[in-house]
Amino acid sequence: MTELIQQNLHRAQQRMKHQEDKHRQEREFLVGDWVFVKLQPYVQQSVQRRLVHKLSYKYFGPYLVLQRIGAVAYKLQLPSSSKIHPVFHVSQLKKALPLDTQALPDDQLTLLEATTTPSTYQVRDTAYKKVGNVAIPCALVQWGNSTAAWSSWENLHTLLQITTAASLMSPDSAS
Repeated sequence: MTELIQQNLHRAQQRMKHQEDKHRQEREFLVGDWVFVKLQPYVQQSVQRRLVHKLSYKYFGPYLVLQRIGAVAYKLQLPSSSKIHPVFHVSQLKKALPLDTQALPDDQLTLLEATTTPSTYQVRDTAYKKVGNVAIPCALVQWGNSTAAWSSWENLHTLLQITTAASLMSPDSAS
């Protein structure tokens, strides 16, 4: 009876671990990367002081990664006025964009949408996306002459229908 109970407990633990690992993501930072730090708003006030804790940000920074300590800990360059330890677990960090990164202005986004037609794309990768009990084929599509960062996952059947419809409407196919 004890063996049966231990087997059931082990099976339940494996099931719970499998469910939790579905949402887990591996994070790794390099020395010189910029990261945001998740701080407890009511406890750690020496890095950033807020009047209303309830409405304060979850993440503070960005701060520079100075050193990797072990497999999951990183030493950060905090302000000299902070009174907390500069070593944080990877779960408390979130990657920040480099400081010199700029977003595209709205007029360039509109131009990108206007110049991209459904017939000008390149398939970069394919995969199956599971929706319920059905696996749907999807394609990673790079639209027009945009960069790889603008690629998106699209339903392969819908993509083929759009391409077929666009080719039927084009003047080349009318002859």
